[in-house]
Amino acid sequence: MTYDLELAVVVFALKTWRHYLYGVHVDVFTDNQIFQNVFSQKDLNLRQRRCLELLKDYDMSVLLITWTT
Repeated sequence: MTYDLELAVVVFALKTWRHYLYGVHVDVFTDNQIFQNVFSQKDLNLRQRRCLELLKDYDMSVLLITWTT
């Protein structure tokens, strides 16, 4: 569930700011390691497939951050 919500947030942000983001490289920072491997997964539901189609339109990379206390 968290994975789907985080993917939906990224898609919402890309749709909102698309006129600034087309043609430039975008770095997406996340603390969710599963989200980093979204492009290599084989079994995706319909919502995830739609989101991936939108993500492929952007020049982006997903970077993992770790929180330390």
